[in-house]
Amino acid sequence: MEVRTGSSGAPNEVLHDDLVHLAKTPEPGRVSTERVQVPTPRVVRAKASRFRPDIEGLRAVAVLLVVLNHLRLWPDGGFVGVDVFFTISGFLITGLIVDEVARTGWLSFRSFYTRRARRILPAALAALAGTWVAASVVFTGSRVESTVHDIWWSLGFAANIHFANAGTSYFDTYAEPSLVQHFWSLAVEEQFYLVWPVLVLVTTLVARKVARPRAGLVVIRLCGAAVAASLVWCVVQTLSAPAAAYFSTLGRAWELGAGALVALAIRRGVRLPTRLAGPASLAGVVGILASAAVIDGRSPFPGPAAVTPVLASCLVLLAGAAVTRFGSGWHVLLVNPASRFLGRVSFSLYLWHWPTILVVSALVPRTAFVHLPLTVSAMAALTLLSYHEVELRFHHAGSSGKVAQEVSKHGNRVARGPVRRRRLAVAATVALTLVLFALRPDSATPPALAAAAPAGQAAGPATASLQKQLTAALAATEWPPLTPAMSTVIAYKEFDDRAGCADSVPLLPASACTVGSPAAAKLALVVGDSTARAYMQTLKHFVDRPGSSWRIRFIGLTGCPSIDAEIPNKAKWITDACPARKQAALDVIRHDKPDLVIVTNHFLDAVTANSTKPMAVEDWASALERYTSQFRKDTKKVAYLAPPPAEIEISSCYTTFSRPADCISHVTQTDLRHEAAVRAIAQRQDGAYIESAHWFCVSGLCPAFVGSTASKADVVHMSIGYANAIAPAVLEAFHQQGLFTDVQT
Repeated sequence: MEVRTGSSGAPNEVLHDDLVHLAKTPEPGRVSTERVQVPTPRVVRAKASRFRPDIEGLRAVAVLLVVLNHLRLWPDGGFVGVDVFFTISGFLITGLIVDEVARTGWLSFRSFYTRRARRILPAALAALAGTWVAASVVFTGSRVESTVHDIWWSLGFAANIHFANAGTSYFDTYAEPSLVQHFWSLAVEEQFYLVWPVLVLVTTLVARKVARPRAGLVVIRLCGAAVAASLVWCVVQTLSAPAAAYFSTLGRAWELGAGALVALAIRRGVRLPTRLAGPASLAGVVGILASAAVIDGRSPFPGPAAVTPVLASCLVLLAGAAVTRFGSGWHVLLVNPASRFLGRVSFSLYLWHWPTILVVSALVPRTAFVHLPLTVSAMAALTLLSYHEVELRFHHAGSSGKVAQEVSKHGNRVARGPVRRRRLAVAATVALTLVLFALRPDSATPPALAAAAPAGQAAGPATASLQKQLTAALAATEWPPLTPAMSTVIAYKEFDDRAGCADSVPLLPASACTVGSPAAAKLALVVGDSTARAYMQTLKHFVDRPGSSWRIRFIGLTGCPSIDAEIPNKAKWITDACPARKQAALDVIRHDKPDLVIVTNHFLDAVTANSTKPMAVEDWASALERYTSQFRKDTKKVAYLAPPPAEIEISSCYTTFSRPADCISHVTQTDLRHEAAVRAIAQRQDGAYIESAHWFCVSGLCPAFVGSTASKADVVHMSIGYANAIAPAVLEAFHQQGLFTDVQT
């Protein structure tokens, strides 16, 4: 009978068989097949290093940190739980590999990967299938399409590559999150396991031939060199491309390798003194928790900030090897019934927690009282359902059925006992699903935020009319028929830019990117990022009005804010092209001497190159002023046009079951701070500041539509229809600043 006493540990998977354990320490080259009933939870004897109840507790700590970080955004560094999982996984999988090679002289790759597949695939496939169904039912348009696309990448265990190539940032507050983004960690582990078993096997066989008496030490040294190389690469990549480093298998391999080195060291006889094992284990847990409290999105992560939680995890793993009796005392945080149970179900909890959070948040506002209990309840029901009906069934389903029979014989309390709990989990899942689809907020309009309304200019007739329509939209309790449909608006985020002026490298000729008559006496140049391009849809109406003597040319670049700082973009070609485009814009302004330069960039938190920390508003404003000061003397006037207020990603709030109130956003403190800073720059330069909130919001509240037109396509960009609709109000604002005065409203 084949005995399976361990397995790998993704941030998620069952690491070892909790139903049975080896009662006798196996002699070298032999594995005991004697099985006994699981002892009581209060005291667990660990006469063999095969069964480690403290690892279950460590997994509980890790998954709790991740779930709390995603659910409550606390602790800030809760994402280090994934690093703990990586370390555990490397420890256990390497121990299995080394033991099998020592026992048989070889590693059965077929058995190794078969066990991996049985461990991971059933639960992972169930979670992906459930996520696809939920996305198709709840969301619309591009959100469903992108989810399906992400699921295909996850099925191929390449989610980390996909998200890295897409420029996804784990710390991006405003980005639309993928429902399967958490599958990146599973992809990292599976890619690691394509290489690591071969490396360990080859290294062991070569070391036996070359340095037989010291073969184990040679293996440790060679594996240690690989771990060190990965860590160096991680630090370098974090400094140069932090978003890519977060998802990098090569950059994360050292974390799994660190756990592997602990496993190798233990098998070489490295042990902590028994009297120090308990305190060391507790110190390791405290180190992990402290890391979660100290590390945040501004830390250089994963390199070198992840070193602390990884070393703390290694300390727990090393300390546990010296313990023969786990009870209360030093190990109470890890070895208790609650921690061990949470550790057992952590794979399913990890798989289901993230899509559950996003789907529930799409159906029930985060501000609603029932949001948190509903989310936790749904998470618990899906976790138990997945654990009992998928994990246990397939994990112990061998071809001969012997393992399943053995589990049934010696683990009745665990294997057959939870039938009632299984039924309860199914019933709870169905009930919660019905509640989520039926429960919607009663209030049509959420309360306004104090001091959220911008100062603003006096409203002209067009702006006053727009404000009335905005007020009516805020009071709406049902979505009106929108033209085009919201799903179409969300999917189509491009603007009328047939020549590709906003995406061209290098800058296109003036004739391709200018609206208005070439013979017009006055010239306005527009610089900035994609929000500037969106405003071109509005500004072109100025030159089509009677009496206009203006022509307007766009010289900005999508994703390239006009500030004197390097802001990396998700698209590498934009990052590479941005410095040259900003310089080209300066050259055009100096050559053409325009009557007006209109500057507009989004106010979303920007992250500079070589950093994961968003720029402070003061630094961002200084960079903006440095850039515009370079051309201030070459133009008669500089007008700073504020971007649309940005808070809610429309594709996340607009669902099959949503109401208009679900998509009402606010003028955020980020918007207000940027507005004050840019307004001050305009005053110092004798320029103009054109605020935008009156075109999108009333008293700081911003609906997702006006009349039959969707106002925005995502978190910050206007829809094409709305960009056209607000042209009269925008022209009024320019008139109040003494600009475009010859253009009739």
